[in-house]
Amino acid sequence: MILKGNMILYDLTLLYQYIMFKEQYYQNDVTQLNNNISYRRADALDHLEMIMAQTRLATAQEIFRDMHKLMRMIRKG
Repeated sequence: MILKGNMILYDLTLLYQYIMFKEQYYQNDVTQLNNNISYRRADALDHLEMIMAQTRLATAQEIFRDMHKLMRMIRKG
């Protein structure tokens, strides 16, 4: 089924919202970990958690960049 007009724009708006909220969630995770280690000395587990959080954020941003390209292509028709 091919959707046209307003339905495509509505679907893309929902996708943009998802991307925005998910990226903010991952960014908040990194910020929270930074805040946690600013109050105490970081141990190996803290460093591992930070690496994992930064990797999640970087991976999500890469995927979202590709999704933005695809959505621009869809909007142009």
